[in-house]
Order: sequence, then structure tokens, then C-alpha cells
Amino acid sequence: MVDFKAYNKIEEYCKENNHPAIYKKLLFYKYTEEMKSLIDSYKTKNSINPNSDILTGFDNSCLSDDRLHSDIKLIKEELYEFTSFEVKKFTQKQSIKAFGISVGASVLASFIFVILAIGIYKVGENQFNSWFSNDPSTHIEEKINIEGNTPLD
Repeated sequence: MVDFKAYNKIEEYCKENNHPAIYKKLLFYKYTEEMKSLIDSYKTKNSINPNSDILTGFDNSCLSDDRLHSDIKLIKEELYEFTSFEVKKFTQKQSIKAFGISVGASVLASFIFVILAIGIYKVGENQFNSWFSNDPSTHIEEKINIEGNTPLD
């Protein structure tokens, strides 16, 4: 169940302070997680759902400007740590050594491909020449191979 009053308060706070939309979303997520935690802990302690006075008190404490300001600071720190970690991970993968290995592997693969292409070309050229050759000795050799007989002279 979405609490539109809380969402509107968070949205209003973010607009007044020119915070990006990601902060608004993260603030609301933090609010809903804390609300779930409050309700669950109250249920386990008292075996009943919290009444509206308890929920209103929670809303007032979570949605105060000071609390939202401190939550924004925490969100900025978490986003900075996350992005710096991801950038560091990316730059470690993009090193000169990795680039050199990639280029070397590409050159080696191209060289192997050229050798194979030349070999296939030579085999094909020899086969093609043997099919259209006018030399009768090749025809006799083919006849021997096919029939298994010796040629008649």
C-alpha cells in the first residue's frame, strides 16, 4: 500500500532543494523499508498492528526536514561509494596489459587464418587443375585408382 502523503512530502522536499529524481526514489524506498520494519517489530512485541497515533508519530519523525536532510547525505555517500567502486572496477579491467593481450591475440588469429586460407587455396588449385588437365597420364592414374586395374597400353 503506497502512502501518497509521505511520497508527496518527499517529492516536495526534493523539489525545494533541487535534488535529482534518484534521491526522491531512494528516500521513499528508505521510508517504506523503515515503515515495514516498524510494523513488523510492533507486531512481534504487541501481537497487534500499530494504531494510527504510532504511525503518525513515525511519519512525523521520518518526514521531518532534518531527517530527510540527513538521509540525503547518507544517500549521496552511498551513491558516491558505489559509483567510485564500479569505476575503479572498470578501470582495472581496461589496462594497457589487457589491451596488448587483446591486440596480440587478434594478430595471431589473423596470421593463423591467412595460413589456413593459403593452404585451402593451394589444395583447391591442385584439385581444380587435376580435373581440367589435358595430360592423359593423370586420367590413367585416376582410372587405376577407381577401377583398381592396371592400364592397358
